[in-house]
Amino acid sequence: MWHCVAVRILLLMLAATGCKSTATPCREWQTDKTAYSPLIQLSDELSSGMVSMQVTIPGSARYSQGTPVVVYVHGGWGTDAVPLPDAGPRLRTDLGFATLYLNLPGGDEDHSSEGSNDLRGSGARQALGAALRYAAGDLSDDEDCSMDDRLPGGFSGQVVMAGWSNGG
Repeated sequence: MWHCVAVRILLLMLAATGCKSTATPCREWQTDKTAYSPLIQLSDELSSGMVSMQVTIPGSARYSQGTPVVVYVHGGWGTDAVPLPDAGPRLRTDLGFATLYLNLPGGDEDHSSEGSNDLRGSGARQALGAALRYAAGDLSDDEDCSMDDRLPGGFSGQVVMAGWSNGG
């Protein structure tokens, strides 16, 4: 009899408080492997869907106040830049900057961003905007973590864009 009462009380407590799950705490990305470059996804409520990106992480922060972030936009008319190939244009990783490489909407690879290829139109600009907001710490990744949570020494507050022209 007392088991039934205890179970009822427990069920009432669960119903009143809800089943709260605790999220895994954000962890800094590993920096002990020189080639560690995680693939992440952002949604940012884009009409085109998820944006896929890859981040290269420096071994240590460039400044005492944290790590600056570069958002890199690839040239050409293709949409997919990540996963990064072994050869191809990329920024140096030994200067204390983190770099975000993104796939623009419309690719057909496993890690392509969702949406249609609009040849650098509004969908591509929305994806770039999501990458810039993530770089600035205004958006969380698919694990609900910000750049400040992830970078060695935290995020410095500095974001720049770099790109490769269509043709060199």
